[in-house]
Amino acid sequence: MLFATVRYCCLVLFTLNFPVMGQNLVPNPSFEEIKRPQCDFTRQNENVSEYITDWYAPTPGTPDMWSAADILTQNCQQRLNQFEMQPRTGTKCLGLYTYVARTGSYREYIQVKLRQPLKKGGTYYAEMYVLLLDRRPGNSSTEVTSNTASNNLGMSFSATPIGLGTGPFGIGYILPSRPQINETEVLRETRSWVKVSACFVADDAYTYLTIGNFYADAQTRIEVVTGELPRNAAYYLIDDVLVREVFDRIPVANLGADTTLCAGQSLSVVLPDSLNTTFRWQDGTNRPRYLIRQAGVYAVTATRGACSVSDTLRITVEPAISLPSDTVLCRGEQLVLRASHPLNTFQWNTGSTASQLTVSTDGTYILTIPSRYCRLTDTIRVDFLDCPGPVPNVFTPNGDGRNETFYIDNIQVIPWQLTVYNRLGQRVYQSEAYANDWDGVNLPTGLYYYRLQNARLKRELKGWVELMR
Repeated sequence: MLFATVRYCCLVLFTLNFPVMGQNLVPNPSFEEIKRPQCDFTRQNENVSEYITDWYAPTPGTPDMWSAADILTQNCQQRLNQFEMQPRTGTKCLGLYTYVARTGSYREYIQVKLRQPLKKGGTYYAEMYVLLLDRRPGNSSTEVTSNTASNNLGMSFSATPIGLGTGPFGIGYILPSRPQINETEVLRETRSWVKVSACFVADDAYTYLTIGNFYADAQTRIEVVTGELPRNAAYYLIDDVLVREVFDRIPVANLGADTTLCAGQSLSVVLPDSLNTTFRWQDGTNRPRYLIRQAGVYAVTATRGACSVSDTLRITVEPAISLPSDTVLCRGEQLVLRASHPLNTFQWNTGSTASQLTVSTDGTYILTIPSRYCRLTDTIRVDFLDCPGPVPNVFTPNGDGRNETFYIDNIQVIPWQLTVYNRLGQRVYQSEAYANDWDGVNLPTGLYYYRLQNARLKRELKGWVELMR
């Protein structure tokens, strides 16, 4: 008999938890491949493509190539060491204006043809590093005036070149495109390179990448960085551009439109929780569900592999209005109702639109504040009663039929509690609902102290009365 020995082996597959990416589709991504050094700023009718390979200016704007200090002579304008700066990697980077004051929206762009077209429907990750060129008073360069920071530095992908031969827009016009990746925050950093990055789905076979500000001045936020100079221009250095296909789906972090809540309301935000997606909220929590109970700005970043998506939500809470509780006053008194609210529009059922209302008659008073979001209204009932009239300070229970009791006008309209004390502080009389019938029986002549109390009116009256026989 022939016996066969079979040995079993195991094939173990390890799943590595890191993003899977393709090659960088950007040629000359760090601008190190040059045709010749650039020693002066790019002039009108000149193109930065005369100095660098693959990249070019797609409009009459004049972006520039910059070099590390050891590459150029001291007489060259394009030395970054005069600004105490260096390229992020290597010895080269490019620079361009994203905003120039009083020039009719002057812009500069750089453009490159990708190594291969993007796949329609494919997911791609793109990034670039940027740095605001800090032109401070006393710097040797007079060509670049940059004391202003801006937002809207973006990356626009297109199937055909944008900007070339598009008509007589004048020098440095704004390109008619909307970038797939755009930095909406103002980029103020002048010492450490800042990464601008995002993932996107290509909805066409994009072949060209253009970098710059694609928005008009009115849509661009600007902030002064160097206070000694007037606000004039924002100039940024660009380095290390990357575009890669990724094989993770882009996560979802859509918080919806800014919302107004009414007082006491809450909002539960629930994001799609899928495999390998992590979340980080502004307070450091990491759950896909977030309960909002108060006003503020809420932000979340959802990350899956190489792709991160962020969103913010601004919550406003309209405070409720609150009038005092129902009130009882003595006739002849007044109650001033004061209202305060950020909307600052008031409607009383009396017809008044003032922020305060003086009440002197019985009634139900309603305050309404018109609002698009909440029902802002409150009601108060005010009643006026006949309260005790003048309290006498003497009565004479001597049997003559006059002034025989401690008599107080209107004391029986609503119940008043009367407590009487002698000069030693000893209670000598008490009635829960005084009916003008205390005659000081068996009490000697002298001074007595009284306390009148009414729970409904929340009043207390104190005084003294002389008993004379």
